[in-house]
Amino acid sequence: MSAGYVSNFASVDRTGGHAGAAVPKEKVVRIFIFKSEASSGLRAFAGDPAGSQLPRQHGPWHATGVIRDDRDPPHKFSRAAIEKAIGETGFQLWRMKSP
Repeated sequence: MSAGYVSNFASVDRTGGHAGAAVPKEKVVRIFIFKSEASSGLRAFAGDPAGSQLPRQHGPWHATGVIRDDRDPPHKFSRAAIEKAIGETGFQLWRMKSP
């Protein structure tokens, strides 16, 4: 499988109104990776190991990995863009495409 696009999916209804805390620019955070059981190929990055701010309508979510602060995200995704999305919305969604 290859990676598709990275997006905040701004039109997604974030039930519960989670706003996510801002990520300080000088601090690199650990990023947690999740897989949606409800939507095939849908993945998410989140700032907490429970994925507490992931959109419920695409859940349940299952943790599949973690990106340590000294590692790059998979598929050449931008760590800065992921951290910005997590700071703004609490998560960032992305989709895997079949070959």
